[in-house]
Amino acid sequence: MPTRIFCLIALSSLLLGCSAIPSAEISDKDFEIQRSRQSAPLPIKLAIAPVKISVTGQGMEGFDKAGAIKTSLLERQLDEKIQQAKIVTSQSLLSSKDDTSLDQLFWESGADLILEIEITGLETRFDSHNGFWIPNMLIWGYSMVPAWFIPTDRYELELQGTYKVRLIDNPQALVEESVTVSTIGTFDELDKGWRWFGLGAVVGSSLNNKGNWERITGKLFPSAASLLAQKISCRVEESLKSATSDKNYANDARRSLAIVVGIGEYQQSEKWPAKQALSAGAKALAKSLSLKFGPRYVKSIFDGEATLERIDTLLKEHFSRAREGDDVYLYFAGRTSGQSLIFHNAGERGGGRLSMAALAKRIKDFPGRKKVLLDVGFPDVEISSRLFFNPLLRQSISVFAGQRTGQYLTVPSGYGRGLFTHHLIAAVDGKGDLNKDNYVSLKEMVSYVTLRVESASGFNKSTKQSPSAFLVESDLAVSGSSKAP
Repeated sequence: MPTRIFCLIALSSLLLGCSAIPSAEISDKDFEIQRSRQSAPLPIKLAIAPVKISVTGQGMEGFDKAGAIKTSLLERQLDEKIQQAKIVTSQSLLSSKDDTSLDQLFWESGADLILEIEITGLETRFDSHNGFWIPNMLIWGYSMVPAWFIPTDRYELELQGTYKVRLIDNPQALVEESVTVSTIGTFDELDKGWRWFGLGAVVGSSLNNKGNWERITGKLFPSAASLLAQKISCRVEESLKSATSDKNYANDARRSLAIVVGIGEYQQSEKWPAKQALSAGAKALAKSLSLKFGPRYVKSIFDGEATLERIDTLLKEHFSRAREGDDVYLYFAGRTSGQSLIFHNAGERGGGRLSMAALAKRIKDFPGRKKVLLDVGFPDVEISSRLFFNPLLRQSISVFAGQRTGQYLTVPSGYGRGLFTHHLIAAVDGKGDLNKDNYVSLKEMVSYVTLRVESASGFNKSTKQSPSAFLVESDLAVSGSSKAP
Protein backbone atom coordinates (compact mmCIF):
# COMPACT_ATOMS: atom_id res chain seq x y z
CA MET A 1 0.00 0.00 0.00
CA PRO A 2 2.71 2.55 0.87
CA THR A 3 4.40 1.68 -2.40
CA ARG A 4 1.24 2.46 -4.37
CA ILE A 5 0.76 5.77 -2.59
CA PHE A 6 4.38 6.61 -3.23
CA CYS A 7 3.89 5.91 -6.94
CA LEU A 8 0.85 8.18 -7.00
CA ILE A 9 2.83 10.94 -5.34
CA ALA A 10 5.70 10.49 -7.78
CA LEU A 11 3.34 10.54 -10.77
CA SER A 12 1.40 13.57 -9.55
CA SER A 13 4.59 15.45 -8.74
CA LEU A 14 5.17 15.77 -12.47
CA LEU A 15 2.31 18.34 -12.41
CA LEU A 16 3.60 20.43 -9.51
CA GLY A 17 2.95 24.11 -10.10
CA CYS A 18 1.17 23.45 -13.39
CA SER A 19 -1.98 25.54 -12.95
CA ALA A 20 -3.54 26.09 -16.36
CA ILE A 21 -4.52 29.77 -16.05
CA PRO A 22 -4.87 31.56 -19.41
CA SER A 23 -2.86 34.76 -19.78
CA ALA A 24 -3.58 38.06 -21.47
CA GLU A 25 -1.94 36.58 -24.58
CA ILE A 26 -4.93 34.30 -25.11
CA SER A 27 -6.14 34.40 -28.71
CA ASP A 28 -9.64 34.52 -30.16
CA LYS A 29 -10.10 32.71 -33.48
CA ASP A 30 -12.22 35.45 -35.09
CA PHE A 31 -9.72 38.11 -34.03
CA GLU A 32 -6.83 36.18 -35.57
CA ILE A 33 -8.76 35.97 -38.84
CA GLN A 34 -9.45 39.71 -38.66
CA ARG A 35 -5.81 40.51 -37.98
CA SER A 36 -4.59 38.35 -40.85
CA ARG A 37 -6.72 40.17 -43.41
CA GLN A 38 -5.07 42.80 -45.56
CA SER A 39 -8.07 45.13 -45.99
CA ALA A 40 -7.42 48.88 -45.89
CA PRO A 41 -8.24 50.62 -42.59
CA LEU A 42 -11.29 52.88 -42.45
CA PRO A 43 -10.37 56.58 -42.90
CA ILE A 44 -11.49 57.42 -39.36
CA LYS A 45 -9.83 58.82 -36.25
CA LEU A 46 -11.17 56.84 -33.30
CA ALA A 47 -10.88 57.81 -29.64
CA ILE A 48 -11.27 55.18 -26.91
CA ALA A 49 -13.03 56.58 -23.86
CA PRO A 50 -12.21 55.61 -20.26
CA VAL A 51 -14.04 52.39 -19.43
CA LYS A 52 -17.13 52.74 -17.23
CA ILE A 53 -18.25 50.20 -14.62
CA SER A 54 -21.91 49.64 -13.82
CA VAL A 55 -21.44 46.30 -12.05
CA THR A 56 -23.22 46.18 -8.69
CA GLY A 57 -23.59 43.63 -5.92
CA GLN A 58 -21.20 41.12 -4.43
CA GLY A 59 -19.64 37.94 -5.73
CA MET A 60 -19.19 34.62 -3.92
CA GLU A 61 -18.54 35.01 -0.19
CA GLY A 62 -19.16 38.75 -0.55
CA PHE A 63 -16.16 39.85 -2.64
CA ASP A 64 -16.48 43.21 -4.42
CA LYS A 65 -17.13 42.49 -8.09
CA ALA A 66 -16.65 46.10 -9.27
CA GLY A 67 -13.35 46.30 -7.41
CA ALA A 68 -12.05 43.28 -9.31
CA ILE A 69 -12.38 45.07 -12.67
CA LYS A 70 -9.10 46.65 -13.76
CA THR A 71 -10.23 49.34 -16.19
CA SER A 72 -6.72 50.48 -17.12
CA LEU A 73 -5.84 46.93 -18.20
CA LEU A 74 -8.97 46.67 -20.35
CA GLU A 75 -8.34 50.09 -21.91
CA ARG A 76 -4.79 49.09 -22.87
CA GLN A 77 -6.07 45.82 -24.32
CA LEU A 78 -8.67 47.66 -26.43
CA ASP A 79 -6.10 50.11 -27.71
CA GLU A 80 -3.68 47.29 -28.55
CA LYS A 81 -6.21 45.01 -30.27
CA ILE A 82 -7.77 47.74 -32.41
CA GLN A 83 -4.29 48.83 -33.44
CA GLN A 84 -3.25 45.26 -34.26
CA ALA A 85 -6.38 44.76 -36.38
CA LYS A 86 -5.71 48.03 -38.29
CA ILE A 87 -9.39 48.94 -38.21
CA VAL A 88 -8.95 52.72 -38.52
CA THR A 89 -6.24 55.05 -39.79
CA SER A 90 -5.72 56.68 -36.40
CA GLN A 91 -6.72 56.04 -32.80
CA SER A 92 -6.06 57.47 -29.36
CA LEU A 93 -6.68 56.30 -25.81
CA LEU A 94 -8.25 59.08 -23.77
CA SER A 95 -7.03 59.43 -20.20
CA SER A 96 -9.59 60.06 -17.48
CA LYS A 97 -9.80 63.60 -16.09
CA ASP A 98 -12.32 64.28 -13.37
CA ASP A 99 -12.61 67.97 -14.25
CA THR A 100 -13.00 67.50 -17.99
CA SER A 101 -16.08 66.24 -19.80
CA LEU A 102 -15.76 63.25 -22.08
CA ASP A 103 -16.80 65.29 -25.12
CA GLN A 104 -14.12 67.88 -24.32
CA LEU A 105 -11.50 65.12 -24.16
CA PHE A 106 -12.84 63.87 -27.48
CA TRP A 107 -12.64 67.34 -29.01
CA GLU A 108 -9.06 67.81 -27.82
CA SER A 109 -8.06 64.46 -29.32
CA GLY A 110 -9.20 65.53 -32.80
CA ALA A 111 -11.03 62.23 -33.30
CA ASP A 112 -13.97 61.60 -35.62
CA LEU A 113 -15.75 59.01 -33.48
CA ILE A 114 -15.61 57.90 -29.88
CA LEU A 115 -15.73 54.31 -28.60
CA GLU A 116 -17.33 53.94 -25.17
CA ILE A 117 -17.17 50.69 -23.18
CA GLU A 118 -19.26 49.88 -20.13
CA ILE A 119 -18.75 46.73 -18.04
CA THR A 120 -22.18 45.55 -16.97
CA GLY A 121 -21.56 42.16 -15.40
CA LEU A 122 -18.90 39.94 -13.83
CA GLU A 123 -19.44 36.42 -12.51
CA THR A 124 -16.86 34.01 -11.12
CA ARG A 125 -18.03 30.43 -10.60
CA PHE A 126 -16.70 26.93 -9.90
CA ASP A 127 -16.86 24.85 -13.06
CA SER A 128 -15.69 21.31 -12.29
CA HIS A 129 -12.90 19.01 -11.08
CA ASN A 130 -10.47 17.54 -13.56
CA GLY A 131 -9.21 13.93 -13.70
CA PHE A 132 -6.52 14.48 -11.07
CA TRP A 133 -9.04 15.14 -8.33
CA ILE A 134 -9.59 11.50 -7.20
CA PRO A 135 -5.90 10.50 -7.03
CA ASN A 136 -5.23 13.82 -5.37
CA MET A 137 -7.63 12.89 -2.55
CA LEU A 138 -5.46 9.84 -1.87
CA ILE A 139 -2.32 11.94 -2.05
CA TRP A 140 -3.69 14.45 0.44
CA GLY A 141 -4.71 11.65 2.81
CA TYR A 142 -1.20 10.23 2.79
CA SER A 143 0.87 13.43 2.57
CA MET A 144 -0.85 16.81 2.32
CA VAL A 145 1.97 18.87 0.86
CA PRO A 146 2.11 17.51 -2.74
CA ALA A 147 -1.65 17.96 -3.09
CA TRP A 148 -1.31 21.73 -2.70
CA PHE A 149 0.61 21.97 -5.96
CA ILE A 150 -1.62 19.85 -8.18
CA PRO A 151 -4.27 21.75 -10.19
CA THR A 152 -7.64 20.03 -9.86
CA ASP A 153 -10.31 22.76 -9.78
CA ARG A 154 -11.66 24.55 -12.86
CA TYR A 155 -13.10 28.07 -12.45
CA GLU A 156 -14.85 30.25 -14.99
CA LEU A 157 -14.96 34.05 -15.20
CA GLU A 158 -17.72 35.58 -17.32
CA LEU A 159 -17.38 39.24 -18.30
CA GLN A 160 -20.27 41.19 -19.81
CA GLY A 161 -20.14 44.62 -21.40
CA THR A 162 -21.60 46.96 -23.98
CA TYR A 163 -19.80 49.10 -26.51
CA LYS A 164 -21.11 52.21 -28.21
CA VAL A 165 -19.69 54.30 -31.04
CA ARG A 166 -20.95 57.86 -31.35
CA LEU A 167 -20.17 61.35 -32.60
CA ILE A 168 -19.06 64.20 -30.37
CA ASP A 169 -21.86 66.16 -28.64
CA ASN A 170 -24.36 63.56 -29.78
CA PRO A 171 -25.42 60.89 -27.27
CA GLN A 172 -27.24 58.97 -30.01
CA ALA A 173 -25.23 55.84 -30.78
CA LEU A 174 -24.24 55.04 -34.34
CA VAL A 175 -23.51 51.52 -33.11
CA GLU A 176 -24.40 49.86 -29.79
CA GLU A 177 -24.13 46.17 -28.89
CA SER A 178 -23.72 43.85 -25.89
CA VAL A 179 -20.76 41.48 -25.70
CA THR A 180 -20.13 38.52 -23.36
CA VAL A 181 -16.94 36.48 -23.01
CA SER A 182 -15.80 33.77 -20.62
CA THR A 183 -12.48 32.23 -19.73
CA ILE A 184 -11.68 29.05 -17.75
CA GLY A 185 -8.61 28.22 -15.73
CA THR A 186 -7.49 25.19 -13.67
CA PHE A 187 -6.03 26.14 -10.29
CA ASP A 188 -3.80 24.47 -7.74
CA GLU A 189 -4.11 25.28 -4.06
CA LEU A 190 -1.45 27.97 -4.06
CA ASP A 191 -2.81 29.90 -7.06
CA LYS A 192 -6.33 30.15 -5.71
CA GLY A 193 -5.24 30.62 -2.08
CA TRP A 194 -4.34 27.98 0.50
CA ARG A 195 -7.29 26.65 2.60
CA TRP A 196 -7.34 24.55 5.76
CA PHE A 197 -4.02 22.73 5.36
CA GLY A 198 -4.78 22.20 1.69
CA LEU A 199 -8.10 20.48 2.31
CA GLY A 200 -9.58 22.68 -0.45
CA ALA A 201 -7.60 20.67 -2.95
CA VAL A 202 -9.82 17.73 -2.06
CA VAL A 203 -13.27 19.22 -1.44
CA GLY A 204 -13.24 21.87 -4.19
CA SER A 205 -14.84 25.33 -3.91
CA SER A 206 -16.89 24.81 -0.75
CA LEU A 207 -14.04 26.03 1.47
CA ASN A 208 -13.31 29.14 -0.61
CA ASN A 209 -13.49 32.35 1.36
CA LYS A 210 -13.73 35.93 0.13
CA GLY A 211 -9.97 36.15 -0.41
CA ASN A 212 -9.93 32.95 -2.47
CA TRP A 213 -12.65 34.21 -4.82
CA GLU A 214 -10.90 37.57 -5.20
CA ARG A 215 -7.63 35.79 -6.02
CA ILE A 216 -9.28 33.51 -8.59
CA THR A 217 -11.05 36.46 -10.25
CA GLY A 218 -7.83 38.46 -10.33
CA LYS A 219 -5.96 35.60 -11.99
CA LEU A 220 -8.62 35.13 -14.68
CA PHE A 221 -9.37 38.80 -15.39
CA PRO A 222 -6.40 39.53 -17.74
CA SER A 223 -7.46 36.79 -20.16
CA ALA A 224 -11.13 37.83 -19.95
CA ALA A 225 -10.17 41.45 -20.65
CA SER A 226 -8.12 40.33 -23.65
CA LEU A 227 -10.98 38.24 -25.05
CA LEU A 228 -13.45 41.08 -24.55
CA ALA A 229 -11.13 43.50 -26.32
CA GLN A 230 -10.68 41.07 -29.23
CA LYS A 231 -14.41 40.49 -29.60
CA ILE A 232 -15.17 44.22 -29.47
CA SER A 233 -12.46 44.83 -32.06
CA CYS A 234 -14.14 42.39 -34.45
CA ARG A 235 -17.61 43.80 -33.85
CA VAL A 236 -16.51 47.43 -34.12
CA GLU A 237 -14.96 46.90 -37.54
CA GLU A 238 -18.13 45.31 -38.93
CA SER A 239 -20.36 47.92 -37.29
CA LEU A 240 -18.31 50.91 -38.46
CA LYS A 241 -18.29 49.73 -42.06
CA SER A 242 -22.07 49.50 -41.96
CA ALA A 243 -22.66 52.76 -40.09
CA THR A 244 -20.30 54.95 -42.12
CA SER A 245 -21.68 53.67 -45.41
CA ASP A 246 -25.22 54.65 -44.42
CA LYS A 247 -26.56 57.56 -46.48
CA ASN A 248 -27.38 59.58 -43.34
CA TYR A 249 -23.90 59.31 -41.85
CA ALA A 250 -22.39 62.21 -43.81
CA ASN A 251 -25.06 64.61 -42.57
CA ASP A 252 -24.92 63.30 -39.01
CA ALA A 253 -21.14 63.58 -38.92
CA ARG A 254 -20.95 67.02 -40.49
CA ARG A 255 -19.92 69.75 -38.09
CA SER A 256 -19.87 73.53 -38.38
CA LEU A 257 -16.91 75.53 -37.14
CA ALA A 258 -16.79 79.32 -37.03
CA ILE A 259 -14.37 82.12 -36.21
CA VAL A 260 -16.08 85.46 -35.52
CA VAL A 261 -14.06 88.70 -35.64
CA GLY A 262 -15.55 92.07 -34.71
CA ILE A 263 -13.56 95.28 -34.52
CA GLY A 264 -15.30 98.47 -33.40
CA GLU A 265 -12.20 100.17 -31.95
CA TYR A 266 -8.86 100.61 -33.68
CA GLN A 267 -5.42 101.41 -32.41
CA GLN A 268 -5.33 104.38 -34.77
CA SER A 269 -8.64 105.82 -33.60
CA GLU A 270 -8.06 109.14 -35.35
CA LYS A 271 -7.92 107.37 -38.68
CA TRP A 272 -10.66 104.85 -37.95
CA PRO A 273 -13.05 106.29 -35.36
CA ALA A 274 -14.81 103.89 -33.03
CA LYS A 275 -17.92 102.19 -34.32
CA GLN A 276 -19.06 99.96 -31.46
CA ALA A 277 -21.95 98.53 -33.43
CA LEU A 278 -19.47 96.39 -35.41
CA SER A 279 -18.11 94.53 -32.39
CA ALA A 280 -21.57 94.45 -30.78
CA GLY A 281 -23.02 92.75 -33.85
CA ALA A 282 -20.15 90.26 -33.97
CA LYS A 283 -20.70 89.35 -30.32
CA ALA A 284 -24.41 88.78 -30.94
CA LEU A 285 -23.63 86.60 -33.96
CA ALA A 286 -21.07 84.58 -32.00
CA LYS A 287 -23.72 83.92 -29.35
CA SER A 288 -26.26 82.74 -31.93
CA LEU A 289 -23.73 80.49 -33.66
CA SER A 290 -22.64 79.02 -30.32
CA LEU A 291 -26.23 78.06 -29.57
CA LYS A 292 -26.57 76.55 -33.04
CA PHE A 293 -23.21 74.79 -33.45
CA GLY A 294 -22.17 74.28 -29.81
CA PRO A 295 -19.80 76.53 -27.81
CA ARG A 296 -16.60 74.63 -28.59
CA TYR A 297 -17.19 75.04 -32.34
CA VAL A 298 -17.22 78.84 -32.26
CA LYS A 299 -14.20 81.02 -31.47
CA SER A 300 -14.40 84.79 -31.37
CA ILE A 301 -12.13 87.80 -30.87
CA PHE A 302 -13.08 91.45 -30.61
CA ASP A 303 -11.49 94.90 -30.70
CA GLY A 304 -8.03 94.97 -29.05
CA GLU A 305 -7.59 91.20 -29.27
CA ALA A 306 -8.27 91.16 -33.01
CA THR A 307 -4.74 91.54 -34.33
CA LEU A 308 -3.59 89.85 -37.52
CA GLU A 309 -1.15 87.70 -35.54
CA ARG A 310 -3.92 86.49 -33.25
CA ILE A 311 -6.12 85.67 -36.25
CA ASP A 312 -3.34 83.60 -37.79
CA THR A 313 -2.96 81.61 -34.57
CA LEU A 314 -6.70 81.10 -34.23
CA LEU A 315 -7.05 79.90 -37.82
CA LYS A 316 -4.42 77.23 -37.27
CA GLU A 317 -5.78 76.13 -33.90
CA HIS A 318 -9.47 76.04 -34.79
CA PHE A 319 -9.83 75.32 -38.50
CA SER A 320 -7.24 72.54 -38.34
CA ARG A 321 -9.93 70.57 -36.45
CA ALA A 322 -12.21 70.62 -39.50
CA ARG A 323 -12.76 67.49 -41.59
CA GLU A 324 -13.84 67.01 -45.16
CA GLY A 325 -17.56 67.68 -45.34
CA ASP A 326 -17.60 70.11 -42.40
CA ASP A 327 -18.86 73.69 -42.82
CA VAL A 328 -16.19 76.26 -41.97
CA TYR A 329 -17.15 79.92 -41.47
CA LEU A 330 -14.99 83.02 -41.08
CA TYR A 331 -16.93 86.18 -40.22
CA PHE A 332 -15.31 89.63 -40.15
CA ALA A 333 -16.92 92.96 -39.21
CA GLY A 334 -14.66 95.99 -39.31
CA ARG A 335 -13.00 98.51 -41.61
CA THR A 336 -11.20 98.25 -44.92
CA SER A 337 -8.43 100.23 -46.50
CA GLY A 338 -8.13 99.98 -50.26
CA GLN A 339 -8.63 96.29 -51.01
CA SER A 340 -7.62 94.97 -47.57
CA LEU A 341 -9.37 94.13 -44.31
CA ILE A 342 -8.00 96.18 -41.41
CA PHE A 343 -7.19 94.64 -38.03
CA HIS A 344 -6.89 96.40 -34.68
CA ASN A 345 -3.12 96.84 -34.83
CA ALA A 346 -3.03 98.22 -38.39
CA GLY A 347 -0.29 100.84 -38.74
CA GLU A 348 0.79 103.44 -41.22
CA ARG A 349 3.43 101.15 -42.72
CA GLY A 350 1.02 98.53 -43.94
CA GLY A 351 0.94 96.06 -41.04
CA GLY A 352 -2.30 94.56 -39.75
CA ARG A 353 -3.89 94.33 -43.20
CA LEU A 354 -5.18 91.35 -45.14
CA SER A 355 -6.00 91.29 -48.83
CA MET A 356 -8.40 88.80 -50.37
CA ALA A 357 -5.47 86.94 -51.92
CA ALA A 358 -3.69 86.74 -48.56
CA LEU A 359 -6.90 85.58 -46.87
CA ALA A 360 -7.40 82.86 -49.49
CA LYS A 361 -3.83 81.67 -49.00
CA ARG A 362 -4.36 81.38 -45.24
CA ILE A 363 -7.51 79.26 -45.33
CA LYS A 364 -7.45 77.37 -48.63
CA ASP A 365 -5.72 74.25 -47.28
CA PHE A 366 -8.04 73.64 -44.35
CA PRO A 367 -10.54 70.80 -44.86
CA GLY A 368 -14.26 71.44 -45.22
CA ARG A 369 -16.55 73.74 -47.17
CA LYS A 370 -15.16 77.19 -46.43
CA LYS A 371 -17.24 80.37 -46.37
CA VAL A 372 -16.24 83.97 -45.70
CA LEU A 373 -18.90 86.36 -44.35
CA LEU A 374 -18.03 90.07 -44.39
CA ASP A 375 -19.79 93.08 -42.89
CA VAL A 376 -17.50 95.78 -44.23
CA GLY A 377 -17.62 98.64 -46.72
CA PHE A 378 -15.60 98.77 -49.94
CA PRO A 379 -15.79 102.48 -50.90
CA ASP A 380 -12.27 102.54 -52.40
CA VAL A 381 -12.65 99.39 -54.53
CA GLU A 382 -13.41 100.23 -58.13
CA ILE A 383 -13.42 96.75 -59.64
CA SER A 384 -16.47 94.48 -59.69
CA SER A 385 -17.33 92.41 -56.63
CA ARG A 386 -16.70 89.17 -58.51
CA LEU A 387 -13.25 90.26 -59.60
CA PHE A 388 -12.48 91.55 -56.11
CA PHE A 389 -13.40 88.24 -54.47
CA ASN A 390 -11.92 86.12 -57.24
CA PRO A 391 -8.86 85.00 -55.17
CA LEU A 392 -11.26 83.33 -52.74
CA LEU A 393 -13.52 81.89 -55.43
CA ARG A 394 -10.58 80.32 -57.24
CA GLN A 395 -9.88 78.33 -54.07
CA SER A 396 -13.53 77.12 -53.84
CA ILE A 397 -14.31 79.47 -50.94
CA SER A 398 -17.83 80.88 -50.90
CA VAL A 399 -18.26 84.60 -50.12
CA PHE A 400 -21.23 86.46 -48.69
CA ALA A 401 -20.63 90.16 -48.07
CA GLY A 402 -23.02 92.82 -46.80
CA GLN A 403 -22.03 95.29 -49.51
CA ARG A 404 -20.89 95.38 -53.08
CA THR A 405 -17.63 96.99 -54.03
CA GLY A 406 -17.91 100.77 -54.09
CA GLN A 407 -20.49 100.86 -51.28
CA TYR A 408 -19.98 102.28 -47.78
CA LEU A 409 -20.50 100.45 -44.52
CA THR A 410 -23.63 101.77 -42.83
CA VAL A 411 -25.04 101.20 -39.37
CA PRO A 412 -28.66 102.39 -39.26
CA SER A 413 -29.76 104.03 -36.03
CA GLY A 414 -31.74 101.79 -33.72
CA TYR A 415 -30.10 98.54 -34.83
CA GLY A 416 -27.04 98.60 -32.59
CA ARG A 417 -25.24 96.51 -35.20
CA GLY A 418 -24.63 96.47 -38.92
CA LEU A 419 -27.71 95.98 -41.10
CA PHE A 420 -26.21 92.92 -42.75
CA THR A 421 -25.25 91.31 -39.43
CA HIS A 422 -28.67 92.09 -37.96
CA HIS A 423 -30.46 90.06 -40.62
CA LEU A 424 -27.71 87.43 -40.69
CA ILE A 425 -28.40 86.70 -37.02
CA ALA A 426 -32.13 86.46 -37.73
CA ALA A 427 -31.43 83.97 -40.51
CA VAL A 428 -29.19 81.84 -38.26
CA ASP A 429 -31.84 81.92 -35.52
CA GLY A 430 -34.32 80.26 -37.86
CA LYS A 431 -35.98 82.93 -39.97
CA GLY A 432 -33.82 81.90 -42.90
CA ASP A 433 -35.44 78.45 -43.00
CA LEU A 434 -37.44 79.33 -46.09
CA ASN A 435 -38.56 75.79 -46.95
CA LYS A 436 -39.36 74.89 -43.31
CA ASP A 437 -37.17 71.79 -43.17
CA ASN A 438 -35.51 72.82 -39.88
CA TYR A 439 -32.27 73.59 -41.69
CA VAL A 440 -30.98 76.92 -42.98
CA SER A 441 -28.74 76.30 -45.96
CA LEU A 442 -26.27 78.94 -47.08
CA LYS A 443 -28.37 79.44 -50.18
CA GLU A 444 -31.46 80.14 -48.04
CA MET A 445 -29.45 82.46 -45.83
CA VAL A 446 -28.33 84.48 -48.82
CA SER A 447 -31.89 84.79 -50.15
CA TYR A 448 -33.33 85.85 -46.79
CA VAL A 449 -30.61 88.36 -45.86
CA THR A 450 -30.25 89.92 -49.31
CA LEU A 451 -33.97 90.66 -49.64
CA ARG A 452 -34.19 92.28 -46.21
CA VAL A 453 -30.97 94.26 -46.40
CA GLU A 454 -31.85 95.73 -49.79
CA SER A 455 -35.35 96.55 -48.63
CA ALA A 456 -34.25 98.15 -45.35
CA SER A 457 -31.37 100.19 -46.81
CA GLY A 458 -33.67 102.08 -49.20
CA PHE A 459 -32.65 103.79 -52.44
CA ASN A 460 -30.38 106.56 -51.12
CA LYS A 461 -27.01 106.14 -52.80
CA SER A 462 -25.05 106.93 -49.62
CA THR A 463 -26.89 104.29 -47.53
CA LYS A 464 -27.83 101.71 -50.16
CA GLN A 465 -26.57 98.19 -49.41
CA SER A 466 -26.63 95.39 -51.94
CA PRO A 467 -25.14 92.19 -50.51
CA SER A 468 -22.73 90.22 -52.70
CA ALA A 469 -23.00 86.45 -52.73
CA PHE A 470 -20.76 84.06 -54.64
CA LEU A 471 -21.41 80.44 -53.71
CA VAL A 472 -19.30 77.54 -54.89
CA GLU A 473 -20.99 74.37 -56.12
CA SER A 474 -20.69 72.45 -52.83
CA ASP A 475 -22.66 75.15 -51.01
CA LEU A 476 -25.33 75.34 -53.69
CA ALA A 477 -25.91 71.61 -53.20
CA VAL A 478 -25.98 71.63 -49.39
CA SER A 479 -29.03 70.05 -47.76
CA GLY A 480 -30.21 68.82 -44.39
CA SER A 481 -28.11 69.04 -41.24
CA SER A 482 -29.13 70.17 -37.81
CA LYS A 483 -25.60 71.40 -37.14
CA ALA A 484 -25.33 73.92 -39.96
CA PRO A 485 -27.08 77.30 -39.66
